[in-house]
Amino acid sequence: MHGWGGNKDSLAALAAPFSLEYRVTLVDLFGFGATPHPDRKIGLSDYADSVAELIRQYRMSSVILVGHSFGGKVALCLARKYGSLIDKMVLIDASGIRPKRSLIFHIRVVFYKIRKKLGLVTPSDEHGSKDYRLAKGRLRDTFVSVVNTHLDRELHYITLPVLLLWGADDKETPLYMARKLKKHLAGARLVVIENAGHFPFIDQYAESLAHIKKFIGGSL
Repeated sequence: MHGWGGNKDSLAALAAPFSLEYRVTLVDLFGFGATPHPDRKIGLSDYADSVAELIRQYRMSSVILVGHSFGGKVALCLARKYGSLIDKMVLIDASGIRPKRSLIFHIRVVFYKIRKKLGLVTPSDEHGSKDYRLAKGRLRDTFVSVVNTHLDRELHYITLPVLLLWGADDKETPLYMARKLKKHLAGARLVVIENAGHFPFIDQYAESLAHIKKFIGGSL
């Protein structure tokens, strides 16, 4: 499952070697690739529900979820709600943990809300993250909902084996998030990839692939 703004091709290179031995399913999550966004705001649970339905529809067994960034957040939500459908998870630089915010960040948010309430915000104003600015229509509403959904208090319910694969230099989902996930996920093992950022499977492809193969097992 790809990150926000990606599509089923985002993890295609990583998935290809596994297709020799396993059935590999790459998905376009709602609002990306060939999957349209519903004509309403949706939330993280809707994404998880849709993947669970896919697992049931295709009668998948011995399921191993692989999620990058936002796809990892969906995987965590899915494992919380439908743990019996899943055997293992690989979370690559996953979101889902409440981020640490500085005092300056909170001050900027307050001032922006004041300006917006007073009608001083124009369409040309740069506000929010790049993903927020690029999202249009209902997808923007969904983005706000998803970003403000945190799973910190749900993690202890997830007990299946989890590989946390993380880029040491990740700035988008920093390493402290991986360490918190490891602390609260009973079956988690953390592997930190040096000289890699938010996309370790691109920055250090061979090393990332080797760790995933070892975790999944099989003859690969």
